[in-house]
Amino acid sequence: MVPYFPVLVEKLGNCLFGEGAFFALCAIESQDELLRANATTAIGKLAVAVGLELFKPYLEKFSQKVLSDAQKEQKFQMSEAAYSYFGDMALVLGEGAGPMLSTIVPMILKSCISREGIKEEFQEKPKDEIDLGDDEPEDEGELKSVAIHTAFLQEKIGAIHALGRFAKCCPKGFLPYMPKCLESIKSIWDFFHESVRYQAIQTLGEFVEGVNLAYFGKEHPRSVPGIPAKVKMCEDATKLYFDHVLPKFLETLKEDEDREVVSRTLESLCDLIKAIGPAVIEDRLPLFVECIMILLAQKAMCMREDSDEEEDDEEEGKAGKSKAKAAQEEEDDEEELDHDEMLIVNIVELIQDLAKATGSAIIPMYSEVLEILMKYTRAPHPENDCVVAVGCFTDLFRSLPEIIPQYGPKIMPLCLKGCRSGKNDITRNSAYCLGILTEYGKDFVVPHINEIMAALKSAYELPKAAEPRDNAVSSLLRLFVAHPDKIPVEMVLPAIFDHLPLNGDVEENNNVARSLILVPSESKLAENIVG
Repeated sequence: MVPYFPVLVEKLGNCLFGEGAFFALCAIESQDELLRANATTAIGKLAVAVGLELFKPYLEKFSQKVLSDAQKEQKFQMSEAAYSYFGDMALVLGEGAGPMLSTIVPMILKSCISREGIKEEFQEKPKDEIDLGDDEPEDEGELKSVAIHTAFLQEKIGAIHALGRFAKCCPKGFLPYMPKCLESIKSIWDFFHESVRYQAIQTLGEFVEGVNLAYFGKEHPRSVPGIPAKVKMCEDATKLYFDHVLPKFLETLKEDEDREVVSRTLESLCDLIKAIGPAVIEDRLPLFVECIMILLAQKAMCMREDSDEEEDDEEEGKAGKSKAKAAQEEEDDEEELDHDEMLIVNIVELIQDLAKATGSAIIPMYSEVLEILMKYTRAPHPENDCVVAVGCFTDLFRSLPEIIPQYGPKIMPLCLKGCRSGKNDITRNSAYCLGILTEYGKDFVVPHINEIMAALKSAYELPKAAEPRDNAVSSLLRLFVAHPDKIPVEMVLPAIFDHLPLNGDVEENNNVARSLILVPSESKLAENIVG
């Protein structure tokens, strides 16, 4: 991007200021605002791509223009673009963006609570309705319809997103604005549109990180696994998180009706655990586990079937559906399936992150969770659920090897079968899981070594499937390192060295390098490495 920067910044600047031949060529009077808004957004992204040193000569001029346009025109698209631009400036400037906040934050807060883009139409009261003469304020009648301006929603989402960006990128400068911003987010975290709700959830998590970073500096202190947490959040971040953010997160997981909002909430929890560590769990671990069980058992509000919709579907089935309606429903089903897959992936990620953060302390609480998760490996759950569940157990075997004696015998047959499935995802995860069981299960796998080698051979030979083959190669090495006396080196040597370096699942090259270093010096494989 750097070589093209001079030309790009000139052209985009012309669009922003409404100048030059390029603007004249591109601009149509009715689309002038859209062009300038898109140019504003693009300039912010360009600044992030090239960095402060190159962008600095343009910073003041562009920032003043963007702010002026947003204040003067007060249109949804221009405001959204301005929030995107200043959010990107926070990324570029860090704490240097602090002086901008006194002007831009009040505008953002106004957009957060605005209802300007919502038009409600009410059914008029019947003229013959009897007035009972009470002191209640006069009702406008029954709500008939609600019209929402799409650009209004995008502006609101952009405003909320910018607050989270400011909190993380210039935390010290943003800290004085935190109380008002928190109140604004709380006023809309139950907003009727799901995109606003999940953006509010994400921003709440970023607020916690921002307050903690304002105290500790550019990075959170490095955490140590285990609860109670040995490394705490600062006092203000702790209060914000446990008093406001975590209760809302847990409520959303159980009560929100939209699967994407729930999925984004899981992501935000995982982000906080990864960034801060056990300090965001502490004695609330049972509450986390409770939510996971509700989600895995599909008893959360977002997973409940709507009986009214089912009845409508039955009636429509009797009467017949138009092709257009059937096509739309098929598209909706595909979108819902995507959300379902994303949801189970994020549930599993939370299971894994909690285990890594808390260590063996979580094992007693996970007994029922893992029993429910086992159900995801078989019908009627779809194939993708099985892939995700096996991946989850594999990760847990690494974090909590103590569970291998109980769950290894249940997962291994699935993986032995999965390596012969002929399907990339299942084969890849199955081969990888066998390698992890070999490395961390030690003596547990000894009676099954021949079966494991045969299964890995099937995964290795899957045609046109680089990732399954790479995981089979990597797992063969894990097997050899763990049990060098039980593996015929003349069989595994060609499979290993003929495909190095791995180019399908490149992350497995790390294990290959580590495993080759750990090969016992007296083994025949070591002789071949040296030779």
